[in-house]
Amino acid sequence: MLDQPRAEGGTTPTGTDVVVIGAGFGGLATAYNLRRRGVTRFVVLERSHGAGGTWWDNRYPGAEVDVTSELYSLSFAPHVFGRTHARQAEIQAYIEKAVDDHGLRGHLRFGTRVTSVRWEDATRTYLVTAEDGRQWRAGHVVACVGQLNNPRRPDWPGLADFTGPCFHTSRWDHSVDLTGKRVALVGTGSTSAQVLPPLAEAAGHTYLFQRQPGWVLPKDDRDYPPEEVARLTGSRWEARRRRIAAFIQLEKMRSAARVGTKANRRMQAKAEEYLRTAVADPELRAMLTPDYPFYGKRPVLTQYYYPALAREDVTLVPRSVERVTSRSVIDSAGVATEVDVLILATGFQPSRFLATFEVLGRGGIRLRDVWGDEPRSMLGMMAVGFPEFYVTYGPNTNGGVVTFMLERQAEWIADAIVGARRAGVAREPKSAPVALMDRILLRRNGTFVWSRTGNNYYTSGSGRVVTQWPYSQKLYWLLTRALRPGLMCRSVGPARPIPDSAEPGDAVADRRREPIHD
Repeated sequence: MLDQPRAEGGTTPTGTDVVVIGAGFGGLATAYNLRRRGVTRFVVLERSHGAGGTWWDNRYPGAEVDVTSELYSLSFAPHVFGRTHARQAEIQAYIEKAVDDHGLRGHLRFGTRVTSVRWEDATRTYLVTAEDGRQWRAGHVVACVGQLNNPRRPDWPGLADFTGPCFHTSRWDHSVDLTGKRVALVGTGSTSAQVLPPLAEAAGHTYLFQRQPGWVLPKDDRDYPPEEVARLTGSRWEARRRRIAAFIQLEKMRSAARVGTKANRRMQAKAEEYLRTAVADPELRAMLTPDYPFYGKRPVLTQYYYPALAREDVTLVPRSVERVTSRSVIDSAGVATEVDVLILATGFQPSRFLATFEVLGRGGIRLRDVWGDEPRSMLGMMAVGFPEFYVTYGPNTNGGVVTFMLERQAEWIADAIVGARRAGVAREPKSAPVALMDRILLRRNGTFVWSRTGNNYYTSGSGRVVTQWPYSQKLYWLLTRALRPGLMCRSVGPARPIPDSAEPGDAVADRRREPIHD
């Protein structure tokens, strides 16, 4: 066994077999599957101070899932939620319980913000560095940071000069008392639609700044009565039946996103009818009518958004924000709106994969340079030139039931790691199948509405659709079973054993809720 190489600065990195980055659903599914296959020497590095990923960070009023709750649990940790669409607090409690039930907490390292992942050709290992200087050396790295982890912060002139409270919805500041305040809420996507109703109840007056309206459909969410929860909890068959039925129904919705289909026209007509019946004011209705086809942007699912907009203490400003002063928001028409609080519901940057830390592969190549605006990968999980570096929820894997996709990826990745360890080699994907898959996905995505509208989170700066999986999730599952790592990857050389070493500092970081400053 080789001596543990020292990193720059003379420190000795902690040796481990696998580093998992992120403790959301993807990271926990990966950890579970590693343990299930006998891989126990691994750590899960999480920048937040608790598990949950986006559900730890997004604690804004009204936060809840858009898909039915039957679909929002991991298969190895089935759970019956108390509502048709689970809310953030219940999801967070579920995640905490899953962590403990499956013995994962000892692997978690909270408050650990990874800044770089660097492949070293000489040792054929990765050096993972955190912001506080701690380092880990591992033969395999799995990035499970998701697509909704990097808030989109506007670059409006004067934003830094605003003197009142200003925060992004994913970093909600609960210390701010909104009672009687004039609040500007910027953005009209799914998050904003969830925030607006409770915000309007609390604030003195809310100004909603809308760059472009979205198509809205009612979600019809409700609490389950106790007897229904008891029936689902007591009957695994009934819970499973409802989960399968919900999965099939969501799969059928994919046809509604295809250009020129009857399903697309039918869903748009349904959204138009809902707008007509829910908004009585014709002037407001006109401002809320999109100028693009249904599914050109992510549809908004809620029955509370339109009624909130009809309140006397809510004003819709149908213009984008141009700049900010110390006390005002200036829109694209030059109109200044004086406010006390500025809340940014400006979304995330899902098309900028792994943008929160640097990844360097063979020969020092940077993943952000290789991928740029047109990322190519093996089923969204591996990139050419980056041996034993894996990604969950990577390029072109969004759409449908995210937990289903994450579990299929975690299974494939765990199998790949075990296979590489047994063979004693480090592997990366072959370039030919990656290029072929990329051409197929590019062509297929061109038949969907989201490729025709632009200005949505599905596309990168080049206009290419980089987030969406354009086929059924069943096909993705079949591909993960057929395109096995041993078939799709090639060896770049023998793997090097990594010696054990003590981990500096506390094994598990303090789990206190603390703000994250990006």
